[in-house]
Amino acid sequence: MFQNLRNEVQWFKNNPDYVYLDSAATSLKPKSVVDAMSYYCDFISTNPHNDDSLFTHQAHIVMDETRKKLAKLLNANSDEIVFTPGATYSLNSIASFIKPFFKADDEIVLSNAEHASNLLPWYDIYDEFKQKDNPIKIQYVEIDINSDNINNFLSKINKKTKMICFANETNFIGNSIDAVKLSNEIKRINPNIFICVDSTQYLSHYKLDLKNSNIDFVVGSAHKMLGPTGIGFLYINKNLIEKLKPNIVGGGMNFEIKRNYYSLLSGLSKFEAGTPNIMGIYGWNKALDYYLNSDIDLFTKKVYELKNYLDSEIEKVEGIKIFNKGIKAFNTIFIREGIFSQDFSSYLGSQKIIVRSGLSCAKLANEIIKEDHAIRASFHFYTNKNDIDKLIYAIKKFKKGDILNGLF
Repeated sequence: MFQNLRNEVQWFKNNPDYVYLDSAATSLKPKSVVDAMSYYCDFISTNPHNDDSLFTHQAHIVMDETRKKLAKLLNANSDEIVFTPGATYSLNSIASFIKPFFKADDEIVLSNAEHASNLLPWYDIYDEFKQKDNPIKIQYVEIDINSDNINNFLSKINKKTKMICFANETNFIGNSIDAVKLSNEIKRINPNIFICVDSTQYLSHYKLDLKNSNIDFVVGSAHKMLGPTGIGFLYINKNLIEKLKPNIVGGGMNFEIKRNYYSLLSGLSKFEAGTPNIMGIYGWNKALDYYLNSDIDLFTKKVYELKNYLDSEIEKVEGIKIFNKGIKAFNTIFIREGIFSQDFSSYLGSQKIIVRSGLSCAKLANEIIKEDHAIRASFHFYTNKNDIDKLIYAIKKFKKGDILNGLF
C-alpha cells in the first residue's frame, strides 16, 4: 500500500507547489483516513459505550478492531492496549501509575535526547519527592549519535534504579535504540526496574515485537503514522495491569458505584474513562492498514537512500554542517553556519519548503550537537526524490539577504 501512498494523500494535490519535510512533527493523512472519520460522523456518530442495538454497536466493533490491529503491529495482546489522547498523555499516565512505587533514594534513568514529553512527567515526580524531603535521583544517559547506546544505558543501571524511560527512535537526533535488546539486558541486571519505551517516532516506519520482550510500557501517537491527531495508545504489560491504579476516573471504567464508594472494572477497561476519540479511532483503523499490508522494510530502505542522498549533496555546500550524517534516520538535522536556524527555515519557507527549526522539543539535545538550534528536515514514506532535490536547490542557491524575504 505504501507504493501508492503519495497519490492517496490529498495534501499534495491541494498544495502542489509545496514540499513537506516536517513529518516527524505530524505526518500527512491518506484520503482513506479522512474518509473514515467523515464516515463515522455522517453515518454512525454513536458512542462506543452504547451496546443497546446492533446499529450503535458498530462503533464498538471498530474500536475493538483497531485495538487488534495495533496489537498485531506490536506483536502484543489486544487486552494490553489502552487508547489515550496521545503519547504525551500516555507518558504522563505512566508517571502517575508508577509514582506510588517510588521511595527515597530511588533513581530514574532518562537520556539527553528525549522529547519534553518524556522529561517533564519525571521531573514532576522528582520535584514532589524533593519537597517531601524524600529525594530521588534522575540519572542521564549521554547519547552518542554514532553508537547503539546500549552500554551507555546499562552503565546507569543499579539496585536503586526504579524506572528507565527512553525513545527507541528520537525525534530530533533521529538515532535508534534496540528496545527489546536493551530491555532484556536491563532486566538481567535488575528485574524490578520498570521499563517504558517512547515509540512515537519509531512506529511511524517500523513494527515492534513485544512478544518476548521485558518492556513494561510502550506509547505512541496516531498522527505520526498517517493517522489523525488526538488519539494514541498505551501498551501495558499484562503482568502489571491489575497492579496499577488509573490516573483518570469516570464513566465507562467503573464496575460499581455506591454512596462514597466505587469499584473498578478489571483489565484495561479501567484505564479508559470517558468517551474516547472514536472518530480518530476510525481514522487510525485505516492508517494501520498501510503498516500491516506493506513491506515496511522495503520502504524504510528507500527513505534511508533519500536521506543519504540529501546529506551527500548539502555537505558540499559551504557553511552547511550536518549533525546526524551516516546514521539510519528519518531526518537530517543541519545548520547554515553564521545564520540563525529559524531565519534559514523561514527562507526555506519562502521557497515553499516546510521544515522545522530549533530543537524540536528535545531541549537537552543541544548538549549532543553543541548547538542551541538546528534545522530538521524529516521524511515519511510519501517523501520522494523531487522533494529532496527542491530542498537541495534552495540550500545551494541561498545567499545572505535572502532570509529577509522569508520573514513577516
